[in-house]
Amino acid sequence: MNKRTLLYLSIAAIVLIIVGIILGPTTSVIGGILSLLGFIALFLAWVMGLLFTFRAKQWLWFVIVFLFFALGTLVYSLMGRSQSA
Repeated sequence: MNKRTLLYLSIAAIVLIIVGIILGPTTSVIGGILSLLGFIALFLAWVMGLLFTFRAKQWLWFVIVFLFFALGTLVYSLMGRSQSA
């Protein structure tokens, strides 16, 4: 997997969570399922971001991804150095 996958997974997770929250009051089951899927995707993106930064020994990015969870993962996938660099 690469950073592009991390980017797509982060964006999809955030969109699923937002849509789940919006649909929550009207259709609680669908909203709940979408939110749950979003949080699972967000957790996977977070773990992938931590693994990418750990393997590349990018300790500042590791701390940013660790502390800022969704936003840190999204910012790293957009701005962080590539592993091959």
